[in-house]
Amino acid sequence: MRSIFIGRFFGPLRASVPLAAGIFEMSYWPFQIANFISALIWSAVLLLVGDVMGKLAEWLWRVA
Repeated sequence: MRSIFIGRFFGPLRASVPLAAGIFEMSYWPFQIANFISALIWSAVLLLVGDVMGKLAEWLWRVA
């Protein structure tokens, strides 16, 4: 299950995670649950990074 979370955050690995899950005969529902949860975490992290970068850019714009 950890590989699904790791694969979500590293672009080139993302395409190979379902293949590896199939090769190792991972059950359907645990894979889907891990995939869904990792997608929620991935999107939250991306939004958080974007928000922090926006706040930083706004602060730099005011200081300069």
